[in-house]
Amino acid sequence: MTEHTDPLAVVTEIEAAKLLKVAIVTVRRMRWAGTGPRFVKLSERRIGYRVADLNAWLDARTSKAA
Repeated sequence: MTEHTDPLAVVTEIEAAKLLKVAIVTVRRMRWAGTGPRFVKLSERRIGYRVADLNAWLDARTSKAA
């Protein structure tokens, strides 16, 4: 995640999907299921993601070598 170096920066759903290397529909499904990264409801119809929350979500899903 080198494009956004400020961990408090808020990115759009599209940017979050690009940073996570998944389709936007995957990001939305994970949000609806409650399995995705924490999100920010910016307005009635806009969702954002803090870069720090994307990093934390990835860290939590990273397996340790045995």
